[in-house]
Amino acid sequence: MLAIGEKLERLADLYLQLDAVDAEKQKLLDQILTPEVRARLADIEAEFAQKAEAANANIESLEAAIKTETLTLGESVRGSSFQAVWNKGRTSWDSKGLATYSESHPEVLAFRKEGEVHPPVRVPQVDQLPIPLHPRTFSRAKASANPGANTPHPPARNFGVKVFRVAL
Repeated sequence: MLAIGEKLERLADLYLQLDAVDAEKQKLLDQILTPEVRARLADIEAEFAQKAEAANANIESLEAAIKTETLTLGESVRGSSFQAVWNKGRTSWDSKGLATYSESHPEVLAFRKEGEVHPPVRVPQVDQLPIPLHPRTFSRAKASANPGANTPHPPARNFGVKVFRVAL
């Protein structure tokens, strides 16, 4: 069985392999794309970027209105593709203050609970890596990607999550 550190190195190697496949694919695409085709692709990208920007502005505005109205209503509302979920505000405590208080009142420790540890696998801060990273965007899968699903899927869109691709 591999130690965790060795598994993390193996995971990094697998990501590098994936990026090598992507780089090879891009290299082959670059070989067949003429300057004219590249220029036309850039024009199309620019045209649709403006359309997507307008659509995203409409989405953001409508989502803000839905959130405000859901807060006012005080209950969740379900649509055919989305659901506006109303959640009661969370209660929080000053952990440092309670820890200090428990030193002179240890009886409060009976009410303390600690959850299980769930270690995430993360990429360190970008400036701490020995290799360069490039942003990669992920979108929600299209409905056709899971034909066996019983529920309708909203259209694919970018959720603004930043993920980085290792550059070779």
